[in-house]
Amino acid sequence: MPTAPLRSLPSYALVDQVVAVVVPIEEYRQLCLAMQEQQVNEEFDAARISYQARREAGTIRYVSHEEAGRRLGLPSR
Repeated sequence: MPTAPLRSLPSYALVDQVVAVVVPIEEYRQLCLAMQEQQVNEEFDAARISYQARREAGTIRYVSHEEAGRRLGLPSR
């Protein structure tokens, strides 16, 4: 089902005021989904940057499945 493009709402500087905005429910859902997707993307980007920094610093090392199991004290197959 095609969705309508999200509309940009003007921003206002409000001090100690309450404002209500009426938004169609489907547009509200699209806005919520877009915000969730943006948050996931930002968290993924932060994790990737952290991983790359640790890799460049030499603190990440590959360990085989068998070695990881041995280090964790898991029984081997």
